[in-house]
Amino acid sequence: MERLTHLQENPISLVLLYFMLLMLSTAMQTVTFSDHFKSAWVFIASPVQQPGLLLSGLFKMAVTRFYYPLFAVVLAFYLAAGGLSMLDDCLLAFFANQVIVLAAALVSPRHLPFSRPWSDQTKGTGVSAAFFSMFLAGIIGFGHYLLRERPAVIWAAAAATAWLFFFLLNRYRQATWPQIAETGQ
Repeated sequence: MERLTHLQENPISLVLLYFMLLMLSTAMQTVTFSDHFKSAWVFIASPVQQPGLLLSGLFKMAVTRFYYPLFAVVLAFYLAAGGLSMLDDCLLAFFANQVIVLAAALVSPRHLPFSRPWSDQTKGTGVSAAFFSMFLAGIIGFGHYLLRERPAVIWAAAAATAWLFFFLLNRYRQATWPQIAETGQ
């Protein structure tokens, strides 16, 4: 029980916060695959002028369904074990994970939901996005660790990361049809 009271002093406590990135990035990458990928024509035929609305909706679905519930459980544990002093670390990691996934989504080819066959998953098309995500998570996590002794800086970083999250989500929402990769054949 004494280990839990010193949760904030333990550098490993940040690892769990950033480890949840794996679940969110996996959900975002696998939701483009389907056994019935040819049915994705309905997205192209829809009267949606900006496919970015579909992509941002996909992102919102993934975080709401997979990331937010788990993060709520982890946040409750951290607050119960470490008190309100852990809130700044949790908020920074909360937004940083979403920024990392959105940044990877913006630099990798964009696909509509369920528009690719499962056989494409083994072609390694998401490997660069995964490496990019892990690299970015390492940099942000290490920076978070270095700044951990300065709560005011962590709060400022959390606010800046929250702003960056909303900015990137808006950029993702602005995707156009030419930016969407070809669907499966």
